[in-house]
Amino acid sequence: MTDAIKAQVAADRLRMESRPLGETIPGLMFDAAADAPDEIAIAVLDETLTLTYRATADWVRKLAIELQARGVTSGDVVGVMLRNGPEFPIAWMAITALGAVMIPVNTSYTTREVRFVLSKGGASHLIIEEELHEELDDGEPLLDGTLLSIALATADTLLFEGLVASDAVADPDFTPVATQFDLSNIQFTSGSTGMPKGCRQTHRFWLEVALFIAEAYQPIHKRILVNQSLFYMDPQFMFLAAVRNRGTAFIARRQSSSRFFDWVADNGIEFMFLPEFVYKQEGWRGKDLSKVRRAMVFGWGRENHVEAEGALGFPLREGFGMTEIGIAAYLPENAREMLGSRSCGLPAPYRELKVMRSLEEEADPGESGELWVRGPGVITAYHDNPEANENSFQDGWFRTGDLAVQDAQGFYYYVGRLKDMIRRSGENIAAQEIEAVLRTAPGIFEASVVPVKDLARGEEVKAFVTCLPGVDLRSDQAALEAVYKTCAANLAPFKVPRFIEQIDVFPRTGSNKIAKKELVSSRMSVVSEHYDRTARDWVQQS
Repeated sequence: MTDAIKAQVAADRLRMESRPLGETIPGLMFDAAADAPDEIAIAVLDETLTLTYRATADWVRKLAIELQARGVTSGDVVGVMLRNGPEFPIAWMAITALGAVMIPVNTSYTTREVRFVLSKGGASHLIIEEELHEELDDGEPLLDGTLLSIALATADTLLFEGLVASDAVADPDFTPVATQFDLSNIQFTSGSTGMPKGCRQTHRFWLEVALFIAEAYQPIHKRILVNQSLFYMDPQFMFLAAVRNRGTAFIARRQSSSRFFDWVADNGIEFMFLPEFVYKQEGWRGKDLSKVRRAMVFGWGRENHVEAEGALGFPLREGFGMTEIGIAAYLPENAREMLGSRSCGLPAPYRELKVMRSLEEEADPGESGELWVRGPGVITAYHDNPEANENSFQDGWFRTGDLAVQDAQGFYYYVGRLKDMIRRSGENIAAQEIEAVLRTAPGIFEASVVPVKDLARGEEVKAFVTCLPGVDLRSDQAALEAVYKTCAANLAPFKVPRFIEQIDVFPRTGSNKIAKKELVSSRMSVVSEHYDRTARDWVQQS
């Protein structure tokens, strides 16, 4: 049967690589508006707010002209800090239509984090939601440039009110000035070096991923769930896949695991990404899921994967992707025998993969090594980060920093991360960034942050700390609260450690660095207490 799977992937590659990609991100929308002007492009879940392709394309043109009037030109960088709604994808397409570049900004970032990504990316403008601007305002400008504040629209209010005139008219002759290999996004993602790294993504990057999500599985899906925050990569390409298929992107204002299967059932969703923990909450029971054609999953446990496909009644297929590479590997729908294998499949269209034992030698089948990826849309550099570039790119290949195995049949298996990262509810969190903040907290001498397994979130954030003389977090609640106050002021909520354990001394390497592996293994052999922020108490753990 593996031969049939490999044949399907080869046929998929031939079919998709012969399809026209399109030239630009906004070009996909303008083409769709010409083909299907009255079809619904965007629907906001649990609301009546919808936009047709004609209306969406008109808004892209109107906003692009307004941004141009406010000084945005080709090559400029524009931050976008908006919660979910039609405004985000419209802003993205308007910015890139001018040949400018978007930095999507995480809406839970603190003022410090916002300033970092905008400064690092060289942003000249920021489109921000009024409410978020008010929350972040500390009397100092967020960027050295122009700030454009808007209120998010409802079914009864205009989009971009206060920015685009209510009587503005879309110029039907306005066309994008960018090309496939022009930069479209600086997409910041946390890296093992600590602070977020800016991935320099081109239009080509997005066109390739949109093609894959739209057409890898046949027949195509047109009603696509976009339930994650739009500043992440996945919902952006899910939106573009809906556009490519002349379908509808059903956008959630905010993520909700409890509403997930209600959205799917009530809106006839045909395609989605399904997190394992959402399935385990069993919100699907009693729901009409007959319209669902398929879902993609990432890193599911063996037992849940097999059980879920039988219980839900539609294919769940594994894949592998990153912000730097898009979708690199996948399993086709005829790969049922691979359920529970933990394989992420075979190379996706426009992607080559290999597993490396060292910088010069490929690993043998069955041997773990670092996964390398290349392809025309894969990023070729991080933005303004020479050290990361030196460590991540080799002879046209991107070094993922992840361990993988390729079996004798050619299938790839994700093993784990080389990077010092925590993956909490889909968020990639750099341990060193949290450690740097903890070291600034009152009473803290040193800190080391590690992931701990968690059934609901995959991993949780735990911090080991040593304290200054006279400070004991276990008996001094005020000191503990001061540590969490420092974290809350400088880190997005999802990065704040759930667990804190105070220890007397850290184990060291020969170069006097904290020996994390030894730290974790040594603490597993003792009974101790750590503070659990969820339980709001010190909890014994062994």
